[in-house]
Amino acid sequence: MSELKVWKFFEKLNNEIKEKKGKDFTIGHAYFLPLKEDMTPERFVEILRKSVFPLLQEYFYDDWETLISILTGGSSQRDKISKLIIDKYGEIKLPKDKTYEIVEILINFTERNNNEQSTNQV
Repeated sequence: MSELKVWKFFEKLNNEIKEKKGKDFTIGHAYFLPLKEDMTPERFVEILRKSVFPLLQEYFYDDWETLISILTGGSSQRDKISKLIIDKYGEIKLPKDKTYEIVEILINFTERNNNEQSTNQV
């Protein structure tokens, strides 16, 4: 997991939040600073689980549709990530046994979306 991909994810996440909620609701970089010392998928998912998701849940009042849209940027991975992070009771979850799959989807959708946008602009 590269630092560049994490910061691209963070930037994309904030762009989605700005679009849906306004610039005053963007997430500060301090949430992700622990990754400077421990750039691992486990640490990334722990930050999402303990800090970012609770904040997003508060911002969007458990509106899962909007929350998933923000996390995936409307990518084709939307259904897959929804099934991974929301349990059958509508509660957010980030199962530890799915850490790498979650990171793969969340971090790499940013790269795919950027490539798709570049192709569409040509």
